[in-house]
Amino acid sequence: MPDVVEHLARLPLAELLLLLIVTAVTTVLTRRVLPAPWQTPGLLLIPLASFGLGTLYWTLASAPPDVLAETYIPPRSDDRGYVSSQTCRSCHPGEYASWHKTYHRTMTQVATPSTVVPGARQDFDDRHQLETHGQSARLSRRDDEFWVDMVNPEWDKAQAAGIPEALAVDEPPRSERRVMLTTGSHHFQVFWITSDRTGELWQFPWRFHIGEARWVHRNDVFLQPPDKPPLSHFRTWNHQCIHCHTTGGEPGLGPPPQNIFSKTRVGEIGIACESCHGPAEDHVRKYQDLGRRLKQHVTGDTPDKPPIHHVVNPAKTTPRLTSQVCGQCHSHMVNHDNDSEGSRNFLKTGLAYRPGDDLDQFARFLKLDDGFPGNQFRFWADGNCRSGGREYNGLLGSPCYQVPAGTGDHSRQMSCLSCHSMHNAPANDQLIPAATSNASCTTCHPKFRQTAALEAHTHHRAKGDGSRCYNCHMPHTSYALFKAIRSHQIDSPRVTATGPNTRPNACNLCHLDRTLGWTSEHLTRWYDQPRVKLSESDPNAVSAALGWLLTGDAGQRVIAAWHFGWGPAIRASGKELGTDWIVPRLAHVLDDPYPAVRWVGWQSLKAVPGVTKFDYDFDGTAEHRRMVIRKLLGSPGRAVPGRPQVLSRPDGQLDQKRLDKLLRLRDDRLVEIYE
Repeated sequence: MPDVVEHLARLPLAELLLLLIVTAVTTVLTRRVLPAPWQTPGLLLIPLASFGLGTLYWTLASAPPDVLAETYIPPRSDDRGYVSSQTCRSCHPGEYASWHKTYHRTMTQVATPSTVVPGARQDFDDRHQLETHGQSARLSRRDDEFWVDMVNPEWDKAQAAGIPEALAVDEPPRSERRVMLTTGSHHFQVFWITSDRTGELWQFPWRFHIGEARWVHRNDVFLQPPDKPPLSHFRTWNHQCIHCHTTGGEPGLGPPPQNIFSKTRVGEIGIACESCHGPAEDHVRKYQDLGRRLKQHVTGDTPDKPPIHHVVNPAKTTPRLTSQVCGQCHSHMVNHDNDSEGSRNFLKTGLAYRPGDDLDQFARFLKLDDGFPGNQFRFWADGNCRSGGREYNGLLGSPCYQVPAGTGDHSRQMSCLSCHSMHNAPANDQLIPAATSNASCTTCHPKFRQTAALEAHTHHRAKGDGSRCYNCHMPHTSYALFKAIRSHQIDSPRVTATGPNTRPNACNLCHLDRTLGWTSEHLTRWYDQPRVKLSESDPNAVSAALGWLLTGDAGQRVIAAWHFGWGPAIRASGKELGTDWIVPRLAHVLDDPYPAVRWVGWQSLKAVPGVTKFDYDFDGTAEHRRMVIRKLLGSPGRAVPGRPQVLSRPDGQLDQKRLDKLLRLRDDRLVEIYE
């Protein structure tokens, strides 16, 4: 009986009404057709039988409840004030529409035919086979569901952890798992599969690269040591991703010893309205009254009588509180209670911060010198953030964000909204028009609106790449997603003698053919910077970019490799030499020990003008990679006479001996960029 009642509750209203109508009709017919002696029992039995048979039919004909979805897709919380973006839409359709176009909305989605990106969806339709790193998986689709046949992930994790029972298995067991959620829709799409631990979603070992329309194994995606322990590659969505990739994420860690995330809840799947504006239940309750809504539209806000909205508009708070809305996700931070009990509570309920609060009361933001483990990977030696997606840490260290001591003057204080907008900018990077020129900077530095003043300051043409404020003061020295990303710690170019973890400077990332000495001389002459004494270990006779590319650590190599394919750098470095010189110098990165460096170098080679299309698999065999390098080196290139700094012999051809010597000096210390 409880099952029947539960099913009745699930019936669509139209079906339930039809069932009641059929029952009513049989009741009327019973009274008219049956003789009087039989009417009483007939009125009880025949309509009841009709209702019962109808219920049985719909029970058998209707799809059963989706048990997997009910178990693994996190339910919405109903006790923390979240109402969902659909509720916001009813009164704010314009804002909803502009947000709906962003990649924030699609950061996490339930896996359906409309949310899985087209290239990946086609591979599921075609039952595509994946094989990398000794692992294999087959994709498939069942109606609107996406499935993978793969090595049993519980066994895979156990053998990676060295558990004897798993190691004793000769043939890895396989299992079929359903894809429940996806993360990302811009650069990559990641797929989250069911685990045998109730409620936990685990990462499928491959992710789909949208630009290249190919699958990439998780071991190769991040810039991390190629021999990193396999166990470290396993990810649990409920633990690692929920905090920033949903609205109001509540991990729901269960009690020990299992420590299973079985009580996960969200305010809403994806990064939605209430991520930035706060839970809106009180706001909705207040403005459900039509009269109040009309009054608000007519009177608006007045300084002496501001309305109580119960939500936050980041554009109307202080620059600090505005930026903290972004900083809750775009930062390297730890919760204040940095102990086992505090961490456990955090993994139960998530971050207690809500937009409009002071984020500093809920979290501590990491800095290079605070001693937190792994900071040498998070930050360059000068304190700049090394990883993309953590822009708030850079903003905190920027002079443009600081308020002059003792003034309380916020009029010239920069915030995230100085350059970005969730509602009034293209989805890619969400940059407002002013941020694609110098206009965002000249708001506070108006004298550089004048061409003469700008050129006197930059020593470059006003309309050239060298006079774009952000190219010099926000160079691409952070890394994530197979690309270099602009630093958000605004500062001026400085020359630092190359060493472990030193950050490449903006000048040499554009002028790829110039040495550190050349840059130091110009910065001294133009800006009175002290001349830098370069050590013997600094290959001063070689261009700085080639030095970073060939002898640097993995972080320096990947940043340099990306810039060899960057348009402004190609234009600046090819002005005198052409671009043919780049290919034989850059080709060697295709055999770098770090897969991410190989990928970035491959993309840059394809961007160099005149390069003929070539076949290359960045995670192919070493012999394949070296064969491609030999082919690229064998292509005739333009001679570059008189330029030893780009490894040219007197006859203008590549000095392979010097290049090989530099490769032997490569800094092979382990580097890992936390994305």
